[in-house]
Amino acid sequence: MLAAMRDHMLRIAAALSGAVSALSAQQGEAPTVVVRSLLPFSMPSVQSDEAITSALFDDQHQENIALGAGSRFRAPSWLLPLLQQRHRAAIDSGQLQLSLSSEPVLEDGEAKGERTGDKLILHGRRSDVEPCNRELDAIAALIGRPIEVTAFQLPLPEGALPSPVWTAAQLQQALQQSKPLWTARGSTRSGGALRLANERGRSHLHDVDVEVAEKAQIADPKVGVAFAGVRATLVAHALPGDELVLSGSWLLSEPVAMHTQPLGKAPSDGSLDLPEHRTALVTFAGRVPTGGALVVAGRGGGTGPDGFQLVITARYLAPPPGEVAPDLLVRPVSALLPWSMLARPDLEWRRPSDDREPFPIALHRDGITREDLQRLMTLRPSTEVTIGDQVLIVSGEADACRIADALLQQLAASVQNAAWHVRATADGKPPLELVQPILNDRSAAAFVGRERAIVRDFEVEIAARSAIGNPVVGVLRSGLWFGATTTGAGAGMHVTGSWSLAAFEPPQVRVHEAATPLHLQVVDYRLTTLPWDAVMTTGQEHTLGNGPAWESGGPATAVSVKLLAR
Repeated sequence: MLAAMRDHMLRIAAALSGAVSALSAQQGEAPTVVVRSLLPFSMPSVQSDEAITSALFDDQHQENIALGAGSRFRAPSWLLPLLQQRHRAAIDSGQLQLSLSSEPVLEDGEAKGERTGDKLILHGRRSDVEPCNRELDAIAALIGRPIEVTAFQLPLPEGALPSPVWTAAQLQQALQQSKPLWTARGSTRSGGALRLANERGRSHLHDVDVEVAEKAQIADPKVGVAFAGVRATLVAHALPGDELVLSGSWLLSEPVAMHTQPLGKAPSDGSLDLPEHRTALVTFAGRVPTGGALVVAGRGGGTGPDGFQLVITARYLAPPPGEVAPDLLVRPVSALLPWSMLARPDLEWRRPSDDREPFPIALHRDGITREDLQRLMTLRPSTEVTIGDQVLIVSGEADACRIADALLQQLAASVQNAAWHVRATADGKPPLELVQPILNDRSAAAFVGRERAIVRDFEVEIAARSAIGNPVVGVLRSGLWFGATTTGAGAGMHVTGSWSLAAFEPPQVRVHEAATPLHLQVVDYRLTTLPWDAVMTTGQEHTLGNGPAWESGGPATAVSVKLLAR
């Protein structure tokens, strides 16, 4: 393998040497070679492909809590054609050559072809290479302006929940008043996905698979990992000037107990560990000035986590860069393009035989499509508009670039903050409440409540003269969950969404008498769903209706929401 790579590099060096020598002889000028990495121009690294949506998993979802790796490099397809267009005269006259590097495709240590590498090679006369190299510097500064993102978990003080959007001064004041329980920091650029977390995995005997054959049977134990702690999964998007958009989700989970459930009457029948957690899954989205923050805060009301205050802040680490040229506009536009958001936790109650995903999440991709944005920016026939990955490139007349920049600023101004304040209250009980920053025309979702694993069913494996029960583990969830999208509508906002409230009774063990008795857990539950698809007056509390009591025989739980607009 090393020999194949060495031979490949020698071939590239020989080719470069021959091309530069030819140029030098032709032009009579000292040749120049510049090799630029394509990494600053490629898609930002994706540290975590998707958010964790629950503290408890079944076997097929265990991989979601594994430590993620950076996304594989993909060469930007727009960069070389842009440079070729802007330096066409020098290229056509043979004074400048632009090429992409290649790297071998290896199979069993042998080279089996080539693919595009991660280098851009500029070679030719110095007077032609240097302007092209300076353009690359300017483009890299525009799309790679560094962003520092910091996550905090702060104690929640008594009284009213905090504002969902803080300025830099408000953040510093909060940090002076309360010492963070935890903090983490990462750096990225526009469109980069980060995972900032303080978590631990709690291993337990999660399930038992079974194998059966004639006169033989065996139980195959499975160790699972329950999530505990706090994790933010988010994307940072650049806006014009010194503003940013932050979007993502928080998962906070606190262990309550680890229940042991026998699978049969005898100790030899085995048992399972069934964790119980208080969990909050909350999306967030909002625009902030550099140094500002978004805040998710709430109280679990006895069923969900204790008071929590989760803060995400971001700031630019460099001033706004200058333009590449009057006739070239380069802008990161990930804030305007669609991104996947949790639209709602689809928390339907699962029947014992229901084998659907245990905590299904509906995804929305809100925003302007690439095609729509490209049509908006194509102002004149001579204007070249490209949207490569998350970057908009407009080249042509200087006036067209200025107009396109003004249109982009108008689109960015339409990204407006809003917030939900949700409450579930019952007489004599601590309220469940949540404040959550959102964006107009974007989806939002949340779940605050309790998760508990149970043995909900048994499948039976049989063979000649042998049979064995295979336990099926499910998850009970009680609490408040909702998904909603808001859209500007005159004096108010049109809201499409639904709020659900559920409570379950403590599981009861039911023994099914058979050759080998099977121990199941049966559960009674109560559920209410409260939909809304109409204009909602902002700044006013709306009582949606009554949900079930948290405890059997207790008072009904009133659900109310308040939509706060900018």
